[in-house]
Amino acid sequence: MTTAENINFNSNIEIRESSVEPLLFSLEADDLFIFSPTSLKLIGNGTIMATRLDSTTVGIIKNKIDLFLKNKHFKKVVSLGNGKTTDVAKYIAANLRVELISIPTAFTTNVFFTNKACLFDSGNEKTFSAKIPDKVLIDFDVLKRVPFKYHLYGLCDVLSIHTALFDWKLSEHSRSEYVDPFLFSFSKFILEQLILNKENILKKDTASLGLIIKLIMLSGYITNIAGSGRPESGSEHIIASFLDKNVDTFHAVGVTAGILIAMKLQKNQNKVILSMLNDFGLVDALLNDSEIISDIYDLPEKIKPREDRYTILNEKKLEYKHIKEMLSFLNKGVPYK
Repeated sequence: MTTAENINFNSNIEIRESSVEPLLFSLEADDLFIFSPTSLKLIGNGTIMATRLDSTTVGIIKNKIDLFLKNKHFKKVVSLGNGKTTDVAKYIAANLRVELISIPTAFTTNVFFTNKACLFDSGNEKTFSAKIPDKVLIDFDVLKRVPFKYHLYGLCDVLSIHTALFDWKLSEHSRSEYVDPFLFSFSKFILEQLILNKENILKKDTASLGLIIKLIMLSGYITNIAGSGRPESGSEHIIASFLDKNVDTFHAVGVTAGILIAMKLQKNQNKVILSMLNDFGLVDALLNDSEIISDIYDLPEKIKPREDRYTILNEKKLEYKHIKEMLSFLNKGVPYK
């Protein structure tokens, strides 16, 4: 893993030699264009003739998306945006059984490479089968119009491998859940590659962005192979799902809180992981999100284990003292032991 040029290895990624804008301006009325308003501002002037869906009007609420879909059909779906926009597009394209082209504007999650979509159904976040984009179009010019810190956010889904694998082994010991040795080792390899390439990533250039995309892509692909998020999603993502439900924020902010709390409960604190959360700006993103910090204090009373995923939350009760110690540590208060 060294250069952006080698990014396309039997994947759905396509690096555009020219801008994606002509593609968007060539869409027709029987195509569906799903976008976030923030991402649309990154695109130049031109008329997009496709049927348009502002993803913020449906959110990630399944009932609203289903209502939009009723009695509709499109030739293909094209999405422009990040995590939530892409989840909406993946769910719609899967239901319509049509081609999906995804144009990321920031790599804030691994959503572009997974076959699942996270939507709210009856007030609860649930995972639904969805369509992996047929093409993920990488336009480095568009990506560079976004502050680099947002691309770093997606690495939370690689760092979460640390706590997720702990939970997977815990489930093997407590519930005799099968742990696939190849997937377990490969997941560790992906995390190790992130650690080894930290300094290259922090150069924040085109090659850095190429490395980020590769690592995020692999973190998504391992969940497809596993048939679930098990290799990179454990107690930290259960915590993140609770926070996502209550606050409209970046997925990475909730996962960062989840990783920190999960490591505490697991007695699995790792100085390298802590350092990377800090160096990638994820700790600052968490501390600067007052709504998330407020909701973190509600976790001890409200967080519940997932019935279908055994984790440290099944064995150890999250207490207020864990939250207080974690936040004190982040604010340079007391040791995080």
